[in-house]
Amino acid sequence: MSIHFQVLGQMGMDNALLVKLENYRKLERLLFDCGDRTLSDLPYSDLLGIDHLFFSHLHVDHVSGFDAYFRANFNRTSKENHIWGPPETARIMQHRFQGYMWNLAEQYGTVWQVHEVFPEHVHTYCFETAEGFRIAHDLGQVKHQGVILDQEQYQVRAITLDHQTPCLGFAVHERAKTRIDLSKLSDLGLRSGKWLELLKDFHFSEESIEVDGKQYSMAFLKEKLLMGHPRGGLAYLTDFLLTPEALGDLRGFLQHVDVLICEGQYLHEDLARARRNFHLTSRQAAQIALEAGIHKLVLMHVSKRYEAAQWQRLLSEAQEVFVNTAFPEHWAEMS
Repeated sequence: MSIHFQVLGQMGMDNALLVKLENYRKLERLLFDCGDRTLSDLPYSDLLGIDHLFFSHLHVDHVSGFDAYFRANFNRTSKENHIWGPPETARIMQHRFQGYMWNLAEQYGTVWQVHEVFPEHVHTYCFETAEGFRIAHDLGQVKHQGVILDQEQYQVRAITLDHQTPCLGFAVHERAKTRIDLSKLSDLGLRSGKWLELLKDFHFSEESIEVDGKQYSMAFLKEKLLMGHPRGGLAYLTDFLLTPEALGDLRGFLQHVDVLICEGQYLHEDLARARRNFHLTSRQAAQIALEAGIHKLVLMHVSKRYEAAQWQRLLSEAQEVFVNTAFPEHWAEMS
């Protein structure tokens, strides 16, 4: 599977990230944030083809482009409609949904699922277009240990950061190529058999299986017997205060990440302002990339308070710490 990304939006303006995951059978699209005019230059086929929309947080510069996305997909039934975000996403999205007149909505069969990501669980709500989005149907909670979306070809992990409100960072990985550690079977008192293939079967959904006449939890058997780690991917981080604790958490979160797309709002001389506003300097973004062993850093979401020459300084300051740092390619003519 190949993973491609495109930073959306212009320098000094709202930004977003489109990720495409493609293999010989399927193309999936993930959109991270949805600020003002970030979708303006996106082909309509890409807009219609987005499988999941992820919000880092719900400030206006990350949400204000949602109407363009919703206008294209409000009655989409060819795909499921999923929105992910921090706590309060369902409440805020319901207000966005209901910002229109729905007196003709009964003809639509569209369902929208909104997933609120907490540090240890995901709480999902369902909204129906036919009801004019009046009711937030509570679908309950599911625990997670970092992986919030587990698909056949890829996984999405999330980390909660601090922007004076919970702000989510995301990492997208190609699913690990796993193998079974047969040496552990004897420790568990188990014998080899066809049941082992079920541990690697993504479509097998039973929570337990019978082995040698006894029931075992699938989660337990996978934890004990499967080996492998996520394959190279990318991460998206924006709008948070970098503390020693956050940096330590990010070192673990960014393991096996090749490319980091990260905000670089401020010059280092404005570090106090960055901290006051719970943002990063470009040098801090580079420090994260360096300490996490990232291969490439792409800076985005830079402050419009700077002139073009100062934007170039943002890049230079990051490159002094982490050489393989760049702006998105389409920013070259502006910087």
